[in-house]
Amino acid sequence: MPAASKLALPMKVFDFFSGCGGTCLGFRRAGLEIVYALDSDDDARRTFSGHVAFEKVVVEPEPIEEVDPESIRFLVRKAAGHPILFSGCAPCQPFSKQNRYRREDDASPTLPRRGAHGGRLVSVGGINRLR
Repeated sequence: MPAASKLALPMKVFDFFSGCGGTCLGFRRAGLEIVYALDSDDDARRTFSGHVAFEKVVVEPEPIEEVDPESIRFLVRKAAGHPILFSGCAPCQPFSKQNRYRREDDASPTLPRRGAHGGRLVSVGGINRLR
């Protein structure tokens, strides 16, 4: 990995649990480039994809547990020389006080724990293996 002072901008963002794109929009407004987004919720992906700021970003539909780290190797290599940010925000709906209609079969509260798989995707060792 190049020394931090030699990295080119913009920073490249890989967003796991991208949702409807709120965090990515903040990253984009801060000058970062979104290169990868992942969310298994159909409505969230449609909302994300409908935003003009993300028209060139494909939102992957797999659950995070099914993502093969090798599947993002190309994008990590393509970002070589740029700082890379891997983001993994847990969904807020199951934890919000505004959510008065929680279903018993809602698996969302387990996503942060299931997202630990994402930790394997984004670990420093994982990035090194992807290069």
